[in-house]
Amino acid sequence: MIFVGIDPGLAGAIAFISNSEGVPLRALDTPTLVGGTKGRRDYDINQMRAYLSTLNTLVARGEVFAVIEHVHSMPKQGVASSFSFGRGVGLWEGLLVGLGIPYQKVTPQRWKQAMMDGMPKGKGSSIIVAKRLFPSVELNRKKDHGRADALLLAEFLRKEHTRGTLRHARAELEAAIDASKKKRLWMQNPARRFSRARHQARGERRCADQEKPSGWGADSCFGK
Repeated sequence: MIFVGIDPGLAGAIAFISNSEGVPLRALDTPTLVGGTKGRRDYDINQMRAYLSTLNTLVARGEVFAVIEHVHSMPKQGVASSFSFGRGVGLWEGLLVGLGIPYQKVTPQRWKQAMMDGMPKGKGSSIIVAKRLFPSVELNRKKDHGRADALLLAEFLRKEHTRGTLRHARAELEAAIDASKKKRLWMQNPARRFSRARHQARGERRCADQEKPSGWGADSCFGK
């Protein structure tokens, strides 16, 4: 199973983590292009799609799940930056849907409480935590907070999925044990055993008393 974490926005990133003990496969900055008269950055949609398309074979086998950060606009956030961020969220969601990749959205408060409990606010905190969890990933640049966030999002999803799988397996096991206990108690009850034997005896007597229709074989009871 591959878990994909997406930190939307031009300064965001995408990360891929394997289910085997949360092994990080890679973390990549959100691909962007620079153009226009003012040299503004914009999303490189083709490259964004290319990143996700590498998982097509696993997607077909149902072995990919993604999470994208669900962020609302902030009161002091500029109009242009809010529009750009919202556009990034929409692009990533559209690509996930178009490629058939199941995903969920999670608020920053939820995943940060689970992954960064006790850490001070600030973009540097996610880098510190991500370095602890994924020492093999290079997060040495100041702007690597996007990669760090994407890695922590993917790890959050992996843990949630693992807990859900364990809960489901535990529920099935408890149901099987409960059914086995009930059956054992039923069989251990002498009254029930006697009632069952008496019911079977009555059925045999009733079968023996039936008149054999003409043209049938040796025993006509219950179609025998």
